[in-house]
Amino acid sequence: MLELFGKNPNTLGLVHFIGIGGIGMSGLAEILHDNGFKVQGSDASENANVQRLKKKGIEIFYGHGKAYVDHAFRVVVSSAIPDDNPELVAAKELGLRIMHRSEILAEILKQHHGIAIAGTHGKTTTTSLAFTVLDYAQKGAGVINGGVLYSLGTNIKASSKPGGFMVAEADESDGSFTNIHPKIAVVTNMDAEHMEHYKNLDNLRQAYENFVMNTPADTGVVVCGIDHHEVAALAGRVSDRKVVTYGLLPEAHISADNIMQKGAAMGFDVLIEGKRYAGFRINMPGRHNVLNALAAIAVGIECGVDLETIKKGLMSFKGVGRRFIRIGDAYGAMVIDDYAHHPVEIESTIKGTKGGFANNKVVAVIQPHRFTRLNDLMDEFAACAMDADEVIVTPVYSAGEKPIPNVNREELAKRMRANRIQNVHVVKDPEEFNSLVQTLVTNGDIILCMGAGNINTWGQFIVQQSKLKS
Repeated sequence: MLELFGKNPNTLGLVHFIGIGGIGMSGLAEILHDNGFKVQGSDASENANVQRLKKKGIEIFYGHGKAYVDHAFRVVVSSAIPDDNPELVAAKELGLRIMHRSEILAEILKQHHGIAIAGTHGKTTTTSLAFTVLDYAQKGAGVINGGVLYSLGTNIKASSKPGGFMVAEADESDGSFTNIHPKIAVVTNMDAEHMEHYKNLDNLRQAYENFVMNTPADTGVVVCGIDHHEVAALAGRVSDRKVVTYGLLPEAHISADNIMQKGAAMGFDVLIEGKRYAGFRINMPGRHNVLNALAAIAVGIECGVDLETIKKGLMSFKGVGRRFIRIGDAYGAMVIDDYAHHPVEIESTIKGTKGGFANNKVVAVIQPHRFTRLNDLMDEFAACAMDADEVIVTPVYSAGEKPIPNVNREELAKRMRANRIQNVHVVKDPEEFNSLVQTLVTNGDIILCMGAGNINTWGQFIVQQSKLKS
């Protein structure tokens, strides 16, 4: 039976989630509910996550009101919840125990063979692939993910065995991933991101080091993607527990070559300590996804899965929400939704698309996410779309931030043109986007909608509008 801080579902009482509709919060709420805990929550509005929880019988309140926590025993928050949230204020006035969501995740992983996936890019995909491998191997694994796995129809699954494998995405954005103590810690990469929290690279490096050193020294495993220089340096600093490295560099313990792309699929051979294992494939484009697969292979091996089963597990992967997902066609062009929102991710996604569809025009639609990120990485954003045939820049998705002067779509487009990126356009809304797309695409082209905001709804809008015109 799952326990939280020494209490089981019969003794803990009601757990209230503020902002329960978020992908991470909804997953944790569902895990607790499925383990018999009494759960309720609130959110500003309804979404797919809220609808899923309501179908399970979890009570949801819309908006935020002090009365919602009157009967709660514990209150769970994320870093997105402001101090003046009425429910949080009321919880403090009532003297309720307030927990960050990372504390709940840490408790769940502590009672399992926890596998935590961290990094600037690729966490959700790597978590999905690692879980898929263990699930295919019938290990009874569970998962807590930052995206919906299409094989499950949700982003979570409870482990079927007490103390069994649990794969979780570890969010580094607010530093709370250092609360987690997994058996296996994976670091995919480590770029300068969320610097509004970390302030400088030394603090970022220390947070990742704390994360991997939370693994048990005697039985823990640290899996590092050493193609990234910061992660390679991190691996070099870990000397008192097992380290497994992966990447396309020959010195990695697990590497790949003979990488071939056909459409949206990647084929490759795996090299483990110099021994070759041929015929691996994943149904996602780009060399960055080969790296994600290598991380999943490393996890599978450490969990006792044989390579042939790992290979079949990777081939069975059906995808994860908002990670290179075809959402339809518009005016003869394929419309792809992808969560890429950092310049490194945008560049990799465009390259991966061009690699598999070399004869097709790629229209890269970039929705900058957060004014602070665009401000901090303006030069990188201005250079990330070199491989696209056409670039469309939308307004910044604020994610609740206040605008910053001269940090907007017009300035980004101006900087892109200064970098000699051709055919850069700006649009103000989905209607203008729809009108522009009709002038740019022909049959067989690809419209690549990228961002962590609501750019997926823009893609869905042009698909719908195209159907109305046909």
